[in-house]
Amino acid sequence: YFKEICQAVSFAHSSDIIHLDLKPENVLINYLTDHAFLADWGLAQSFSPIGDDGIDPVLLNADQGDGFLRGTPGYMSPEQIMENKLDVRTDIYQLGGILYAIIFHHCPVAGDDINEVLNKTLKGEIYVDEINQATLPYIGICKKAMDVKPENRYSSVQEIIRDLDRISYSKEVIEEKKSRRVK
Repeated sequence: YFKEICQAVSFAHSSDIIHLDLKPENVLINYLTDHAFLADWGLAQSFSPIGDDGIDPVLLNADQGDGFLRGTPGYMSPEQIMENKLDVRTDIYQLGGILYAIIFHHCPVAGDDINEVLNKTLKGEIYVDEINQATLPYIGICKKAMDVKPENRYSSVQEIIRDLDRISYSKEVIEEKKSRRVK
């Protein structure tokens, strides 16, 4: 379902929309149709695409200036906490958080209170459980997507999808080789 979530976010980005509150609770699974849906677009914002001047896309109305945090601590990007300019890489950070939650079954950034969670997010302190051979490639995606510096993250959701496809292809090749050995 994660790839389907990525495709939905990518579509939103192609329509100049940033979700800004991606988290597992906002992913709905319809088991009858076997599809994932993205919910709670309440914080979504329009952004301006890269123009001829080469300026990065930023939110058209990002500067709220009221001091209120918008998003979910533990999944919010550092730039959301700092109320800096936001772009598609904010959603990419949160997609990394969702993938992390899929792997480890808990939020990537935890603490005793909200201030601790926010401080850990700003420092890039993501708790990593026991890593095994199966989760290792996905941890790489999480780490890149959740880098503290937006410029070090994936630049588009399509890059995440490409890495997911590479992992899937590699697993298929390994399984095929194993099945040939068994025969």
